Amino acid sequence: MREIKFRQWTTGWSSGVNRMVYLGDIRDRDFSLLQIGELMQYTGLKDKNGVEIYEGDILEAEHKLKTQKFTRKYRVIFNEKGYWDAKSLDDKPVRLCYAGFDKCEVIGNIYANPELFQDD
Repeated sequence: MREIKFRQWTTGWSSGVNRMVYLGDIRDRDFSLLQIGELMQYTGLKDKNGVEIYEGDILEAEHKLKTQKFTRKYRVIFNEKGYWDAKSLDDKPVRLCYAGFDKCEVIGNIYANPELFQDD
């Protein structure tokens, strides 16, 4: 059976601190106890280092094109076709699902690491 786990980026409205809270399996959880913030689902996938990949994570993958090597950053999404995918942050028409999530590395997420959206 697939693990159904979530994490939440809390906005710190009461404590003044933004942080990531790992909620685990929330099937039997009281949703009224959740804090204000963004809920992100576990994809059931892991990166090349065994780190769990969640919706909203930023991944980095190394690619080879003939003799050239380059890295590209991706945002993990649940796409319109109904499966987990990762869309390139530089808007290039490359989808990570074709290369494999296990060949990439989680380097942050869209809430805690907005600087990752900037060009290198």
